[in-house]
Amino acid sequence: PMETTETPMSLRKPTAGEEIHYNFTRVISVDRAQDVALRQYLYTMLEGADPNQGRLKFTVVSEPMDEQEEECVDVGHAHLDLQEVLLTGSDIVERQIDIVSVE
Repeated sequence: PMETTETPMSLRKPTAGEEIHYNFTRVISVDRAQDVALRQYLYTMLEGADPNQGRLKFTVVSEPMDEQEEECVDVGHAHLDLQEVLLTGSDIVERQIDIVSVE
């Protein structure tokens, strides 16, 4: 659901060439009893049947600057390799994920 993946507020856009860091954290419940569908999806990601090859994709979007524009625009993507995290046991809480421009 969107409410689990969106930031709680809009964030400042960087100027051209500026490096900016967004410290966004979200815990997503994977309770055995309540989140069966999500657990099954994560299982397919980790066991190799997922078309994204075990990578969780994040999309950074730009909201319309005025009311004339109606659509958000994708400006970047980032990926987190869940298979790598599982196999290495690495702690990803403080991990930096690079965002790659869609252009």
